[in-house]
Order: sequence, then C-alpha cells, then structure tokens
Amino acid sequence: MGSSAPEEESQAAVNGIDEARDCIRVIERQLDRARMDATQRIAEIIAALDLAQKALKTELGASNPNPHQTMHHLANALGLLQFEDVLRQQVEHVQEALVELDEHLGECNTAMGHDQVKDMPSFRVKIESHFDRYVTDAQREVHQSVLGGKTDDDDRPPIELF
Repeated sequence: MGSSAPEEESQAAVNGIDEARDCIRVIERQLDRARMDATQRIAEIIAALDLAQKALKTELGASNPNPHQTMHHLANALGLLQFEDVLRQQVEHVQEALVELDEHLGECNTAMGHDQVKDMPSFRVKIESHFDRYVTDAQREVHQSVLGGKTDDDDRPPIELF
C-alpha cells in the first residue's frame, strides 16, 4: 500500500518546517556573532576615535606638525571607514536574510492553507545563495558549519573591502 496524498503533504510540510528551522538557526548564529563582533568593534572604534581626537588636538596645537603623524592618523581614519563599510554590509545581509525568511514563511503559510506545500521551494536554496554575498571569512565559516558543509579555502581575502 503506497503513501496517500495527505501523508505526502504532511511529510512535505514537516520537511519544510525542518528546513525553515535550520535556516533560522543559521540566521540566529549570524546575528549573535554579528552582535558580538559589532559590539567589540564599536568599542574599538570609539577608543580609536578618542585617541585620534586627542592626537589631532595635540597636532593642531603644535607649531610644527609632523606630516608622518598626520598620515598615520589619516590611515587610521580610512581603516575605520572600511570597518564601518564591512559592518554595514553585514547588517544589510542579515536584514535581507530576515526579509527572505519572512517572505518564505508567509508563502509556507499560504501554501499550507491551499494544500500546496509540496510545491514550495526550499528555503535552504535561498540561504545557500547568500554564501557568495558574505564579506568575511567568519560569515562563510558559520554558514558552512550550520548547514553541515565544510569550509573551502578559496582565493578571497579574509575581508572584502568597498
């Protein structure tokens, strides 16, 4: 005796829910890691800005400013701008993933009401499409570990800037 259509639909719904849970775990881990990283980095930025401000005040007060010191401060400022860009990209990526998750869950809810669960696309496919948009190795490693994959060494830099 074969499986009936309601049993197949039930199993498809269970599978869809399991996939959604896996994807939520990926997003939760990324958010947790991003929060910890962002908090630490923001504290570092504040400390660096404070030091830069003090150094700038000292330098502006000097009658003969040191051009090497000025270049050093300018390089630090550019580094902070790059950090902010990476952080912005990470936050935007999390926002995009949350929007996609919300849309997918809405589609699942609609499909369940119309007995079309087995026709639903897998959210895992959507999450896997995010891999190429990550801007740090850390994001790629979390993604692969949550989805049970292994991290591949590639030619990308540890952080992709601008």
